[in-house]
Amino acid sequence: MLAGIGGATGEGDDWLRLGPIKVYYDGEGLKGEALLERPWRDDYHGVRRISPEDFARLAASCVAAGWGLGVHAVGSRAVAEVLDGLEAAAPPGGLGPLRCQLIHAYLEPSAESIGRAARLGVIASLQPSIAWNNAAGLAARLGDRAADVNPMRAWLDAGARLALGSDAPYFPFDPRRLAAIAGTRRMRGVDAPVGPQQAITVLEALEGYTRGAAFASLAEDRRGMLRAGHLADWVLLDVDPARCAPEAFAAARVLRTEVGGRTVFAA
Repeated sequence: MLAGIGGATGEGDDWLRLGPIKVYYDGEGLKGEALLERPWRDDYHGVRRISPEDFARLAASCVAAGWGLGVHAVGSRAVAEVLDGLEAAAPPGGLGPLRCQLIHAYLEPSAESIGRAARLGVIASLQPSIAWNNAAGLAARLGDRAADVNPMRAWLDAGARLALGSDAPYFPFDPRRLAAIAGTRRMRGVDAPVGPQQAITVLEALEGYTRGAAFASLAEDRRGMLRAGHLADWVLLDVDPARCAPEAFAAARVLRTEVGGRTVFAA
């Protein structure tokens, strides 16, 4: 089917560009289906939707044809097995140009997996909104094991490239609010911050929503930064994201919006 498309990852223009192929490796975390190294209960580790052998074969075929992969891998074992398949599929440095991604990767990814993803150039495509929504339910299932849900600090400290998003329409998608969640670790239905040691700054979150997201979508040469030659799409807020508290960023007011160099909104 991919051979019949007549293209590969990265081809297209600003109206339509081919990205990586999406693959589901495990199930959803809140349903207790994420594939974990430590069992959910007894000897149940979660749901594996594709065998490691089939994934390795798929990854090798896609990479050889110039297709990247964006893989839904929520749990620790899923993340490790996906990295096994990706690493075997490409020579050193071969995954970065294809924008291969771990999508979600928020439940107990090991330090070894996080470091290996950074070394391989595999993007961590993360969503603060999912942790905000799922933290209370995961704590009910896993207890203290849920404290480090969506460990963005660990990903950044390992040198991984973060591309932040929302998984909309199922979760909140305003990046002002989600950057604040990443900074406060305040989750729905939980009184205290969840895993505050995994907090990142507003500016780090903002980079994930701009430069990181542009890189993941093969648009780093024209989006994600205020720079001559880039598309003139930007928003002026009434706070400084390098200095303000996360709560102030969540409440930031839009003063001006430009699209293609043209003002489309002014307060």
